[in-house]
Amino acid sequence: MSTRIEPMDLLRGMAILGVVIGHISAETLYAKITLIGLYFNQLIRFAVPVFIFLSGMGLSLSRKQKRGYLHFVWYRLRRVLPLYCLWSIIYLIVDDSTGQPPALYRISWALISGDAAYHLYFIPLIVQFYLVFPFLNQYLQRTTGLLVSLAITVAIQFTNMYLSLPTPWAYLIDQRNFLSWVFYFALGIWSASRPALLERCVKQKQSIIFFLLLVVLGGVTIEAFIYLKFGRGLNLSLTQMRPSVLIYSLLVGLWVWSSSAWPAAVKSFLSFLSTISYEIFLVHVFMLTQFTRFYLNTGGNKATAAYGISALLVVLSTSILLVLVQRRVLKWLAKLRAER
Repeated sequence: MSTRIEPMDLLRGMAILGVVIGHISAETLYAKITLIGLYFNQLIRFAVPVFIFLSGMGLSLSRKQKRGYLHFVWYRLRRVLPLYCLWSIIYLIVDDSTGQPPALYRISWALISGDAAYHLYFIPLIVQFYLVFPFLNQYLQRTTGLLVSLAITVAIQFTNMYLSLPTPWAYLIDQRNFLSWVFYFALGIWSASRPALLERCVKQKQSIIFFLLLVVLGGVTIEAFIYLKFGRGLNLSLTQMRPSVLIYSLLVGLWVWSSSAWPAAVKSFLSFLSTISYEIFLVHVFMLTQFTRFYLNTGGNKATAAYGISALLVVLSTSILLVLVQRRVLKWLAKLRAER
């Protein structure tokens, strides 16, 4: 069964573009909190939930029941871990101020925890979903499983926003804990087994969904602004681990699924980004760091629209170029190995 479903490609392309914009807007907000920076930062809060939703849906659609657990896990891990390990080491080397190669224990812990760079937590998170998918798949296909996962995710998000846990329990609300995101994963699995229901839910409802999307986006942005005003701190105020972001992410997905009249150029560009989304995810922070360093060294100010626009154009284009070069090099190396 083919998993090339157009709304999935469009969502994946939007999500990786959102990740890049989100990290650029965070740079501006850490320099100075502005309303436009806050808006764009909250606009893309659907990105990580959408990636996890697509992972659940993609795994369900492509699962071969006759394959064993070890084959399934190995097939998935070998597709993500080599480049993840490579770029983790690159980030560790670039960020090390001693000029010495990172110690083995530092590399090992970075690979396990995803802390070689601030965005790499997502890969160990996805690996957790790979490991539990064969055990939870059938249960999460049921509506009961979906509702239980919703209760777990909302409870963790509420705890993260409003309660303080003692240190031994802090991992429960850590963004690297798959339970913090399990609803999105379950929704992907649940939706994959009900394609007709998904189509009926969104058919001829694009205008209503888009209106609700705008209303909720406004609410999400205002909520983040209020949190900042009451001194909640940037990380907690902007986080995607909020019930309001959950609703917003659902509406983004429904809107994309209900939209049929996408401009051909937009559809083509998002579909292209979808095909290289994983590699862009890995490399874009490296390019953003280098660009920001250059921008500041030339007297630029991060808290400006000029920085945001130029960063998006430069980081996205250079990341795409680097990914294409990387693919060409890896293909050449594979060919050399095959000829031996």
